[in-house]
Amino acid sequence: MVRRIVLTGGPGSGKTSVLEKINQIYTSEGYKVIVVPETATELMNNGITFKDDSVSLLDFQELVMRLQLAKEEVVDRAIQLSNTDKILVVYDRGTIDNTAYVKKDEFEEILSRLNNVKSFADLINKYDLVINLVGREDFYTTSNNKARSESSSEALKLGDTTLKCWLGHKKIKIVLPKDTIEEKINEVLNVINELLNEKQVKKQEKYSVDLKNTDLDFIRNNGKAMYIEQTYLHSDDCIEKRLRKISTDVSFPISDEYRKIIKRVFPMFNIPYTLDSSESVYSTFICKKFLELYES
Repeated sequence: MVRRIVLTGGPGSGKTSVLEKINQIYTSEGYKVIVVPETATELMNNGITFKDDSVSLLDFQELVMRLQLAKEEVVDRAIQLSNTDKILVVYDRGTIDNTAYVKKDEFEEILSRLNNVKSFADLINKYDLVINLVGREDFYTTSNNKARSESSSEALKLGDTTLKCWLGHKKIKIVLPKDTIEEKINEVLNVINELLNEKQVKKQEKYSVDLKNTDLDFIRNNGKAMYIEQTYLHSDDCIEKRLRKISTDVSFPISDEYRKIIKRVFPMFNIPYTLDSSESVYSTFICKKFLELYES
C-alpha cells in the first residue's frame, strides 16, 4: 500500500513540526516514510531566487515545478524498487501550490513549457490526500526559515490563496488554528489515520446555510467555484449509484473522466431506482475560506 499526502498551507502554519512528528510516528508503526522537502525553500536557500531579480517570478515558478516533478519521479522510482508494501509519502507542498503565486494563464504557460505534464488533472489527482494547515498571526515567525520574508498578515493571505488552489481535490482536509502545535499535530495524525485505515475516525459536522439571508454575490466574488456533474445510473437493488466529475471551470478540468462510483443503501425504501443512465444533475460548490455552501 502506497499513500501520497500533501501537507500545505501558508508560511509559518506548522508544516515543519507536523512533518517531523509524522515521520516519527509512522516509522515506529512500520511504515516506510518518504518526505519530499519544500522545493521553493530549497532553491532559495541555495541561491536561486526571484527576490533579487536574478530570475522573474514566472521563471522561478517554472524552476520550482521542474525540480518538484523531478523529485517526485525519483520517489516514484524508489517506491518501485522498494521491498516494502507499507509506504507513506509526505510532500511539503505539492505541484498545485505553484498556482498560489502566479495567475492562471501564467500557470498554464508553465505547464506548456514542461514536456512530461499532460494536464492540471494529472498533477492534482496524483495525491491521495491534501492536508491544509491554517496558520495564526501570533504564531508566525521568520526566525526558523531564512527564505521566509512575508509579514504575518501576508502569510495568512497566502494561506487562503493556497487553500483555494487545492479546492476540488477528491480528499482535502482543513486543519484550523489551535492553541498549541501539539493539538494541530494530533488532528493531522487523526486525518492520516482515517486515510490509512480507510474509515472515518473523527466525527464530522455539516451545517445548513440560510441562502435568503446570505450575501451570495460576496461569496461568489471572493470564493472559488467548482462545478460538479453527477450522473445517476439505473439500479434495481435499492442502491444509489452515481458517477462524479469535478472541474474548476470549463477550460481547466480537474478530472477529464468520471473517476468515482458512490454507493449508498437505502434500507427504508424498498423501491428500485428508475433513472435513465444518461440523466445528470449539475451543481456548483463555492468555498470562501472555511465557509462551504451548495447551490443546485
